Amino acid sequence: MAKQTGQPDQSPRAGHHQKHPLKDLVKDIVFVLVSFFFLNSFVLASFEVPTGSMENEIMAGDFLFVNKFLYGGTTPRTIPFTNIRLPWFRVPAIRGVERGDVIVFEFPGQRDEVQSQEFMFYLKRAVALSGEVAAMLASERADDFLRVLYGDEPRAWRDGLHGFDRLRVIVNACTRMRFCTPDGRMEFREKRGREHAPQGFRPWFAHDHRRTAGETVVCGHWSTLELDLAPNVMMLDSGCLWGGTLTAVRLSDRRVYQVPSRRPVQPKPFG
Repeated sequence: MAKQTGQPDQSPRAGHHQKHPLKDLVKDIVFVLVSFFFLNSFVLASFEVPTGSMENEIMAGDFLFVNKFLYGGTTPRTIPFTNIRLPWFRVPAIRGVERGDVIVFEFPGQRDEVQSQEFMFYLKRAVALSGEVAAMLASERADDFLRVLYGDEPRAWRDGLHGFDRLRVIVNACTRMRFCTPDGRMEFREKRGREHAPQGFRPWFAHDHRRTAGETVVCGHWSTLELDLAPNVMMLDSGCLWGGTLTAVRLSDRRVYQVPSRRPVQPKPFG
């Protein structure tokens, strides 16, 4: 008979789990990193506000948490702590951006850049008022709206506008506006160049404190200006219909390309 003692049996047994503190620590670190990668890429991310463009609501330097799950998260776009870009993909979104949403997006670059050399995020509030017009044109009330679309009133935007008046001022601002006052009142009769601005009015892009003053706007619509390349606006309507040229600009270096008109309409209006 084997002799029994009060000492526990310390001999290794089959299936006995041996603890490895270093191995367990590595596993914990990997789990934390993978969890952080998943949450930061697809669910929730921290964000430091880079500019004061929304300083009435959010100050530069504020830290925010961004819901990435709503609009569709992405895999990392750069190697952490560097500006080295990586291939990335986006998962399906729950819904699209709606008017009034505060969104974070990749800075697209300066006016002479196809892509920003430095990777950074910007914060803006989505306005997208033209989406209201598109929704009306796609609705059963489109014919009713078109019957009252053309008109000069209201001549300025107000947040309290509603109905067809609201839609009309959106259309006028996007398609007819040339001159306006600093407070946004539009003038529609004068269609000649900037030197013919009515008293108290300036070309819409010449107002120093307009909300898009820090952005470069590429547009047409004002053929009597012909080609006009300013630091913050590129007017490309060079009057092809009236015998001028058809103009394009390569954004990366602002190089201008032009081809002559084939069959101009004469005479040029407002000459």
